[in-house]
Amino acid sequence: MGVLGPRRQTYEVHRPTAADTDRHGPREPSFRVSSGQLGMFILFASLSILFGASVVGYAITRAQNTTWVAPGMPDLPKTLWLSTAAIVALSATLEFTLKSTLKNQLASAARALSAAWVLALLFVLCQVLCWLYLGRAVPVHTTLYPFTFYFLTGLHAAHVFAGFIPLSIVTSKLKAGEYSSSRYAGLGYCVQYWHFLGVVWLILFVTLHVGT
Repeated sequence: MGVLGPRRQTYEVHRPTAADTDRHGPREPSFRVSSGQLGMFILFASLSILFGASVVGYAITRAQNTTWVAPGMPDLPKTLWLSTAAIVALSATLEFTLKSTLKNQLASAARALSAAWVLALLFVLCQVLCWLYLGRAVPVHTTLYPFTFYFLTGLHAAHVFAGFIPLSIVTSKLKAGEYSSSRYAGLGYCVQYWHFLGVVWLILFVTLHVGT
């Protein structure tokens, strides 16, 4: 009788089949955020804290003052309604600019971006008219009503002026043909920023009217 050697063991590599895919479902893609988008999230979070604290401070100040609008002082400027319409239209126009770029309709995107500039400047002009109106109508600050108005609208206006920087950059790049359906990140971030300013303005607009 001969000596039997060790039995060899064989292993089979299992390869995924269609049945496995149906049973377990497709593999879910991992959630990834670009560094640029992460930076925008951080910026929006910090600005939300800033504007949120300002609104809370306004509410506390308003609650502690029984006489908010002294006799003879004017109500909020009517031009605020035009400011609101301008920034809402601006947000919609920038969204159209982005959508047109995603479709490679760059001529339409350029025209929409030019309209966005007009609306942004109109918003600033309306704010200046509001400040001048209230400044002439209230020569003596007898309450905190004028101060809080200037503070909230001025804080927002400062970020609007800051928004002209990315708006100028994307305008230059769009004219140079640097944006397309596959390259639009910078334009998208700019649109997000102005959308954020639009939402903040609507909150401030409602806050001022409710408080006044």
